[in-house]
Amino acid sequence: MKKLFLLLSTLFIISSCSLDEDKPLYVMEFLPIQSVEYPEYLVPGETYQMKVKYIKPNGCYVFDRFHIEEDGNTILIAVQTMFRIDSECKKTENIIAEESFSFKCKEASADGNDTYVFKFYTGLDAKGNKTYFKLEYFFH
Repeated sequence: MKKLFLLLSTLFIISSCSLDEDKPLYVMEFLPIQSVEYPEYLVPGETYQMKVKYIKPNGCYVFDRFHIEEDGNTILIAVQTMFRIDSECKKTENIIAEESFSFKCKEASADGNDTYVFKFYTGLDAKGNKTYFKLEYFFH
């Protein structure tokens, strides 16, 4: 009888545990870039700082990192944030934030006709398509 009681008690305790505690506290979200400070020209082999401004919808958004995808000489850049799900964050709206990243320009190729195309994520258009601010550099 004691073993049956112990078994039933154990099953009751296990079944009463909530799995809701495993919900994430943060959700990743890309925010549109509002403006970019960039150099007038690039010199092969040099390193440059690029500064971007974006708007956090409220204080629940925390900068995580720059999401950067490279495809040849095309570089896609987006601001990746983490959105706090809990209600403890500041509810201030439309906070202008600024972050920067370093970019090292590769050495010039033998023919000297190199290009860089930066595509900064600026949000979605009316049809839900991603939009970008495009910045091109040419080396001759």
